[in-house]
Amino acid sequence: MSLIKLNFRHLLCDELKYELKIRGHENVRTVAEMRSRISTLIKTSQLKVKGDFTELDIDYELETCENKLNDISSVVSSGEFTPSQKECFLSRILHIQLRLSRLAPDNEEIAEKVSLFMKECQTLLKLLNVSTSGDVKIQYADDQPSQTSRPPAVTTETRDFAMNTGELRITLDPSRSVSKWNVRYSGHNSRLNLHAFLDRIDTFRTSKDIKEQELLRGISDLLEGEALQWYQSYGKSYSTWIEFVNATGLVGR
Repeated sequence: MSLIKLNFRHLLCDELKYELKIRGHENVRTVAEMRSRISTLIKTSQLKVKGDFTELDIDYELETCENKLNDISSVVSSGEFTPSQKECFLSRILHIQLRLSRLAPDNEEIAEKVSLFMKECQTLLKLLNVSTSGDVKIQYADDQPSQTSRPPAVTTETRDFAMNTGELRITLDPSRSVSKWNVRYSGHNSRLNLHAFLDRIDTFRTSKDIKEQELLRGISDLLEGEALQWYQSYGKSYSTWIEFVNATGLVGR
């Protein structure tokens, strides 16, 4: 079982509000007050969640989690973040995972979205070099500097994040990560010929564990000049990566 720390002091204002709301504490206004309240709940072992999760607005929760994943992915996928940012992202991703795990999908479409977003969380954690396979014990801790030598109070919550994740993987708004790849193709006058370009991006796709369909949605970020003009006129009509690759001969080799 993996033990991962969720430092609530890294959470955003709305995330703190959520953490308090599901524990029956609302109308706490400022961030400082929210942090103080959660710190007290941790120290007094009263962090247990309350209420009926079926009352959660699933559409709102999914939209909120998707937006948060997009924001985090845009930085984590680039690999350009500091150690302190990594700690913040880790806590926020764990918050999102727990948030998703509490939803009760009432149809297959929503269940699939939950599964895909959970999978994206695992992908981001992997990019942060954090393993979450099987049972994961989330440890809430108050890491506020203390004048005493007593270790910080902690409490735990266990979830099996391997469940309900399915076999699919999604990179939310894939163009955010694909656009960071250091390779471009512009057509006949490109420094890379078409074959070399396709080989290069396929290597990137495989190394980053990105599905072909996700690459197709973000491919326009890697095209310039004549190639981009061709894509804007014809490329959007192809529904699979294979169809797109077969049609790229029109751009030039």
